[in-house]
Amino acid sequence: MPKPRDILTTESGTLYQPQISYAFRALGTGEATPEQQSKALAWILESACVMKGRCYAGENVNETMRMLGRRDAGLDIAEVMSMKFKPNQESEDG
Repeated sequence: MPKPRDILTTESGTLYQPQISYAFRALGTGEATPEQQSKALAWILESACVMKGRCYAGENVNETMRMLGRRDAGLDIAEVMSMKFKPNQESEDG
C-alpha cells in the first residue's frame, strides 16, 4: 500500500503515484519495460478512463457526461485491444 506522500493528485483530481509518471515518461521515449507498459495502460483504463469507477455524478449532469466520455474512450481502447485478426493480418508494425 503506498504511503500518503507517494500519492499525488492532478489538477483534474485524478490520483497517481510517481512510478506511473515514470512509466509514461519511459513509454514516451520508447524505453518502457513490460511492467511500465502494463502500469501505464492500467492507469489509462482505470484512472483516466474511469473503467472501474462510477460515472454517475448525482444531479451534476455535466460531470456525469464528462465521466461517460472518459469511460467511452476506455471502452474504445479495450475494444481495439480485444479485436481478433486473421493470422496474416496481425503485425506489431501496424
